[in-house]
Amino acid sequence: MLAESENDLEQKLTSIKELMSEKSMEVNPSKCRVMRIHKNNNECVKTSTYENETIPNVDNYVYLGINFNKDLDYNMMSQYRVAKGLAAKESIKNSLLNTKIPLTYKKMLIQNFLCPVLSYGAEIFGMNEKRLEKQKKVLDNSLKNITLKSNFCRKRVYEELDICPLEISAALNRARPLING
Repeated sequence: MLAESENDLEQKLTSIKELMSEKSMEVNPSKCRVMRIHKNNNECVKTSTYENETIPNVDNYVYLGINFNKDLDYNMMSQYRVAKGLAAKESIKNSLLNTKIPLTYKKMLIQNFLCPVLSYGAEIFGMNEKRLEKQKKVLDNSLKNITLKSNFCRKRVYEELDICPLEISAALNRARPLING
C-alpha cells in the first residue's frame, strides 16, 4: 500500500481493517513493513500498528521479488537480480556443461529459467545498459557454457538461440501496460 503521509497510512490501515473484517479475512502484521520513501529520509517515522501489533519500519524491503530501498536505488535493485541470477546459473551449470544434454534443452533452461530470473523487475530498474551489464555477463557466461567457447559472437548466439537481449526484454515489459491498455 502506498500512502502520501503518516495520516494517510493510518486511514488506509483503518480502511483495510474494516474491509478485512467485512470479508472475514485477516492481515498478518508480522509480514508487513513500513518504508518511508521521501527526500528527507532522516525524519523520524511514527510507529504504525495493526490490531495492536507493531509494523516495523525498514529501509529495505523485498516486495514480490523486487528489492526496494528508501532511496529507490535502481542499482541496488539490479544487484539483487544479479545475485538471484548467479544462484540460478549455478543451479543449472552442470546441465549446461553436460555434452550429453541436447542443445534444445539447454536453450529452454536459459530462455525459460535463467532469463526470467535475470530480468524480473527490469521494467523498473532496467532499460539502462550500464545497470544490466552484470546480468548480461551472467547470461553470457551461461552461453559460454553451452558453446564451450570463451570467445563467441554474442549477437549471433542470441539470434541462433532466439534469446531476447535483457535490455530489450526490459523495454518490452515496461511498454506492455501501455500496449495492452
